[in-house]
Amino acid sequence: MFLYTTLVQRAIEDMTRSVRPLRHVDPRRLAVMAGPRACRTHNGGLAQCYGLRQPEKEDFTYWYEPRTRRVVRVTPWGRHENTRVTLHGVEMLYLILLRLPRLLSHDPVGTIVHELIHISPHFDGRLRQMRHGRRFDAVVNECVRLWKRAGDPCLAASLRMSLEALVARWGSLVAHSFGPPFVSPRLCPVKDPAPFDAHPDFRRKRLVCAPDALEVVAGKWTLENVPSHLTERDLVYRVYTTQSARRISATAVRHAKSLDSRCRTPMG
Repeated sequence: MFLYTTLVQRAIEDMTRSVRPLRHVDPRRLAVMAGPRACRTHNGGLAQCYGLRQPEKEDFTYWYEPRTRRVVRVTPWGRHENTRVTLHGVEMLYLILLRLPRLLSHDPVGTIVHELIHISPHFDGRLRQMRHGRRFDAVVNECVRLWKRAGDPCLAASLRMSLEALVARWGSLVAHSFGPPFVSPRLCPVKDPAPFDAHPDFRRKRLVCAPDALEVVAGKWTLENVPSHLTERDLVYRVYTTQSARRISATAVRHAKSLDSRCRTPMG
């Protein structure tokens, strides 16, 4: 079996050593996980970087009439709270979630670098304020070029392998994942909310708010079974195919060999 999240973690460690624009990233505080479900279609998200110390703010959704600028409908005040992730006593500042096996049919190297560029240059748990576009793509392409020139060629070759090639060589594609659902930020109700007309948007947009005349609709709160803190005890292994993601025991993984002695790539 092939432990893909370990391969990505080692590739990130190598990238941060060999690519100057990525040297601010500390791989020891960056978790790599796979999503709980198999992504069967070709199109869709490939990975996502989460900042686990994003600013936590109180907010609500509102609707208004463009002509009169009158606010007509609101949700209750909610607070966006980060989910903590602590692995083996180390609190993670970032988490990259992989969409398997879809990622393997695209460009894993470019995707991983893309997600690393989202990390703040201060490596403080926040995301970089940089929009997608030509400048963003140019930075990604330059980092990919630098890694292909100075990085570990065995890691790069392993990341370029298709799902079919990995399964043919190693037998199965396995990845670390969380057993409980991971959601960050979580949207939680505010116990002592401010008045609706205190929303900072209303003055900036010159909106008219009559609190007694507002229709209040239900908020889409994060479910109560979603944990606020995840640790290594919540980690599971899953086998990914084009049709499903199946949970397997840690014993099965431990019985498999974990390293390829020549290229140092995770395998079984």
